[in-house]
Amino acid sequence: NATTNTNINNYYAFSANTNAFTGMVRFNYADAELNGLNESDLKLNIYSPSRWNLQPNTIVNTIENFTQNNLTAVAMRELTLGYVICAPTSVVATNTFQTICTGTGMASIALSDALNPTGTTFSWTRTNSNTVTGIAASGTGSSIAGTLTNNTTSPVSTVFTITANRPNGCSSTTTATITVNPKPSITKQPANTTKAVTQTAIFTVNATGLVTGYQWQQLSSATSAAWVNLANSNGKIVGANTSTLTLTGVQESMNKYKYRCIVTGQCSPAVISNSAILTVQKNSRTRTTTTTTFLESKLPGVTAVNAIPAGLKVYPNPTNGQFNLVMNNYAIDKATIRITDARGKIILVLETDILSDAHTVPIRITNAANGSYVVQASQPDRSASTIVVKQ
Repeated sequence: NATTNTNINNYYAFSANTNAFTGMVRFNYADAELNGLNESDLKLNIYSPSRWNLQPNTIVNTIENFTQNNLTAVAMRELTLGYVICAPTSVVATNTFQTICTGTGMASIALSDALNPTGTTFSWTRTNSNTVTGIAASGTGSSIAGTLTNNTTSPVSTVFTITANRPNGCSSTTTATITVNPKPSITKQPANTTKAVTQTAIFTVNATGLVTGYQWQQLSSATSAAWVNLANSNGKIVGANTSTLTLTGVQESMNKYKYRCIVTGQCSPAVISNSAILTVQKNSRTRTTTTTTFLESKLPGVTAVNAIPAGLKVYPNPTNGQFNLVMNNYAIDKATIRITDARGKIILVLETDILSDAHTVPIRITNAANGSYVVQASQPDRSASTIVVKQ
């Protein structure tokens, strides 16, 4: 019988398969019979019942030139000494690259041996078993399947290292990589806010987990459960589908309105933020500036009341994106500053507390493209705007 394994120039043959033999087999050989093989690598090679099987637990005595094996229930037709060169591509695995969502089952990885030797077994280990749970860190069997859960807020890959173990003592490995994406998670909830009539209210939500979309909702009645999806509207509502919602010119009728955000990601389900309450107060602090002048009729005691107009000044202008905004004749109160581009898109909204008649606010828009921008500062009873050029 031919063998694909390299063997020495000596063999023993029986006229037929022996009965199942249990015991010790010693095989003596001469140096001249080695056929170029290394003595220390020799293994007993048994043809039974229809193929050659190398015995992995062969003891080699290179001084007295013999090998020794303990066998259990082995039928033999021929015996020789040799060894096998392992084929590194013999282990085959299916579905070796997968991307799944956390908490879902992966496609089964089926394992086989391309050389189809009888008795091949499979074992495996995997990485990141602490951050990706649901399947053991190691195991055995001809398939790998189960549900994987990502316990972080970022995609994590777990790599299976799969080993095929053959009866002849040879083994080979392959790998399979499963990437587990997280579901969206909110890391910062929108906060309650209090504003005066006509001021700007801003709500912000922060989220992680391969976020694909935001949808802000409004609840206009404390007794109603009907949350309504918001849409951008003529500069009054901005960012309805972003992480920051801006409501410009809030009205007293909006007092106690609630706002929340639905965050969607590559993996379901979507997550809903806590609701934040908008409190709208009537203006309680205003300042009226008057001047007294004599009318042309020069009637004594008659005065005219004129509101001193608010004014804005920007320096340096043009600017590299960092400039100062000087606000003149604003009430000692809060004011809202809004910067828009030439198309009316809002690129910055902030609030400031006016502390003096010539209040200065440092502003930074270095990330904005070069061009002209409208700078507007407003309070309930006054507003002014100017142009700043970024270059």
